Order: sequence, then structure tokens, then C-alpha cells
Amino acid sequence: MKSGAREEVIRAFEAFSDRAPDFEVQELSFGHINKTYRVSNAAETYVLQRVNPLVFKNIKGVMDNMVAVSEHLKRKGYPHPVLAPVLSKKKENLVSGQWRLFPLIGPAKTYQRAQSAFQVRAAAQFIAEFYVYLQDFDWQKLSVPIEGFLDFNRRYTDFLKHLEGADSKRIRQASPEITFLKAHRRLIDQWEHVLTQVPQRVIHADPKISNFLFDREDSNRVLALIDWDTLMAGPILYDFGDMVRSYTNLKEEDDPRDAGFSEVYYRTLEQEFTRHLKGVLTPIERKNLGLGAEVVCYIQALRFLTDFLNRDQYYPVLWPSHNLDRTKSQLNLLQALQERFS
Repeated sequence: MKSGAREEVIRAFEAFSDRAPDFEVQELSFGHINKTYRVSNAAETYVLQRVNPLVFKNIKGVMDNMVAVSEHLKRKGYPHPVLAPVLSKKKENLVSGQWRLFPLIGPAKTYQRAQSAFQVRAAAQFIAEFYVYLQDFDWQKLSVPIEGFLDFNRRYTDFLKHLEGADSKRIRQASPEITFLKAHRRLIDQWEHVLTQVPQRVIHADPKISNFLFDREDSNRVLALIDWDTLMAGPILYDFGDMVRSYTNLKEEDDPRDAGFSEVYYRTLEQEFTRHLKGVLTPIERKNLGLGAEVVCYIQALRFLTDFLNRDQYYPVLWPSHNLDRTKSQLNLLQALQERFS
């Protein structure tokens, strides 16, 4: 986007003057989906985002979810920052249907991988508190942010469809991974069976370690949980599984070598998650935390491989086999988990 058009968007928010603005804009490179910028004026620093309309078909619903959850948490006395969007001069939380602005929370720092068991513990405690404050929120009021996001049968069908249409070279490259995913289709069946026995809750649906803001001075203290685009109704097992996927992998997400699985991080996460949700989790949920971890790794591998077979249409790639390498990383982690639970 050209700087002049971006400045026009920024000036549309209440926080900025209609006159020639005195602000600085810096593009931030993290994140696969949305365009993100740091915007600073003389008084405040903000985060400006363009929500990707190809991923989020219902951007208004995403923002309505965010506002509803923020207002609920504030009413309940939630002791941490919430994601409350800055209004535009038209009193709307979106400009041009795609752009939004938030006050910067911080000073804070994010991490792509967990740095210590202390950090894992802090994140598990923090998100558990988030769930506790949302126990009495009516999850049926939430809009669906991404249609079919938790429909794992649909994910598998998409995989088969793109496998059928993929070019022969990519199929040959991914042959071992294709075989593995087909052989472990039963994980989806097990998951679907458990879903009939666990409650729906408000879940974050993307609680990877990089979505926690840590204090710059104390890397083991969480300031806030961010990226609420995928707030939705779903099983809490999904969030636990995604935390395992993110926190216990000591390597980069696109490192295809043997898994760097941390047993210490897994035990820490499981212990803190269950301890702080002792009065919240049902016995079936507690029993199936491990299944949640396996299934989320399986589904993420399925998504990466589907995109590889579809010529990398969804996830940005930096080299030709990037999505295949991501697939291998997820499957390495899944196999490490299966060895742990065997």
C-alpha cells in the first residue's frame, strides 16, 4: 500500500489529527496473515493492521467478537490489558472495512519459541486465567471468524482434493508425508468422538507463544494475550494442543530435521494448565489433553501439506519446499508426542 493512502487511513482514526499528521510508520514483519504496522505520534504508539479479507470473510464478525469479549472482561474486573480497538472519526472500529487500530501494549517483547520452562508456566497460567474470566460468557453470541476452521473432516477432504490436482513432482517430493497423513486419519475420528463428550467454550484458537506479550524487563511475566481474530466457540482441547505444538518444539517451525521436543516444557504446560483450571476442566477434557496435542499437530501438518500441493497459495513461503519443510516439522513433533504417549 502506498504511504499516502496509508496516511489517509491513519488520519481516519480519532487518535490522529485531520491536519498534516506528525507520526512515524514502521512495518512489522511478523505474522502470516495480516499486514501490521507500528504508528507513533507525539503522545502515543499504536498498532495498525489491515485484516486479510481472503482469510477473514467476516471481518465485522471478527471485530464484534473482540469487542464483546473485551467488554465482558472489563466488566468482570479482568486485571490485564484487553484488545479494545480505537474508533474512527465515524465512530466505527474499522476503516474501509479492513483497517483497525489498537493502543500499543508495552513495553513488551514477543518470542517465536519458548525460552524456558518459566515462560511456559507463565503463559499457561495467563491463558487459564483468561478462560476463567470467560466462563460465564455466552459462547453462542460469537460469530464464526473462519468458516470450517475446526472442521477437521473438511480439512482432510481439502487435502485429498488438492492431492488429486497436484503436479507429479510435488506429489513425489511429499510422498512419505502423504503416506503418513493417510495412515493416521484415525486421529480425526478419535477427535470427533471426543467432541461429542466435551463442552463448547470460548477459545482463543491461536494461543502460540508469539501471541503472548512478555514484559521487556522480565521475560517470564506476561503482560497480555493478543491476536483475538480467531476467538470462537470450540473445545478447550484445541487451545491446549496448539500450545503444545508451539511451546514444546525447540526448533523453528520450518526446520524439517528431527523434532526438538521438550518433555520438560510439555510437563510444565500440562501441570499448570490443569492446576489453574482445576474447577473448570471436565474429567473427559483432562483425559484427552494428549489427544488434543496430537490432533493439532496432525491438522497443522495437513494444512501445510495441502498448501504445498496447492502451490503455496495460503502461507507465504521463502523457498520452494518451505511448506513441505513445515509439514515435516509438524510430523516430527507428532511422532515425538506419540512416542511419549505410547
